[in-house]
Amino acid sequence: MKDPHLTADGHTYEAEAIRTWFSRGRHTSPMTNLKLPHQNLVPNRTLRKVRILLFQVFKFNRRNRKRMVSTRSIVQAQELEKRYNEEVKLRKEAGDALASKNEEMEVMNRLHKEEQGQLKLNTRAMEQKHQKEKVNLKVAWLENENEKMHLKAEVLEGKYKGELSLRKETETALRNQSKELEETKQLLEACNVEQENLTTQVRTWQERHDQESRLKKETEDALSREKQELETVKVLLESSKKETDAMRQERDNALLVFDEMATKQAEERQPPPSFICPISQASLI
Repeated sequence: MKDPHLTADGHTYEAEAIRTWFSRGRHTSPMTNLKLPHQNLVPNRTLRKVRILLFQVFKFNRRNRKRMVSTRSIVQAQELEKRYNEEVKLRKEAGDALASKNEEMEVMNRLHKEEQGQLKLNTRAMEQKHQKEKVNLKVAWLENENEKMHLKAEVLEGKYKGELSLRKETETALRNQSKELEETKQLLEACNVEQENLTTQVRTWQERHDQESRLKKETEDALSREKQELETVKVLLESSKKETDAMRQERDNALLVFDEMATKQAEERQPPPSFICPISQASLI
């Protein structure tokens, strides 16, 4: 073996061989032909070390053609073999425990599915029972409503008879009132004529009032615009006054500076008291 690997059942195989086994769709162990809980591979480092030590122990001596055996290497190989056996045993126990756990999980899932099916059946039975109770309650309610409707019909029939007698009485009263209404109608027509005349007068007065209010509003708007224009002119006058004051101040300042510069230049041009003319070489006093 060049690359030993452990499977879930604790057996060791060559990595490439066991991978090809799994790639062909086989989920069983090649040794026991039982189904594996999973296809994860773990490198067997202990067997690899044993292989290396055995190769060193049984190394062939080229000079004397004798096999050299090292006691220390043999002891190490035995210890490694013991560890390997223990590790294989532990892995096998873990695999068995995992398989039993998976079986327990399958049993629990089966029981859970059965409980769910029973619950569904119970819920369906409860729904059917509830529907029956609902239908019975609806039938009882309809019967009660039917009885109420019969009672209401009897009450309405009594009311209808009373209303018929009242209707006859009201018809006679209406005939008498119709005569009174005709007289009031004539009075209303006369009142309407007077009201039309009054409405025409009110309209004329309203039109005059509207014209006067319109003229008043226009004059107020014109006055407000003139007032605003006067305020703007006032502001402009104030600003121009400030500008003229500033310009006067600047002019006065410039004149003062000019006077100072003129006096200074005049002082610089006057000759000193002991000035000697360069042409006549005579002093001017």
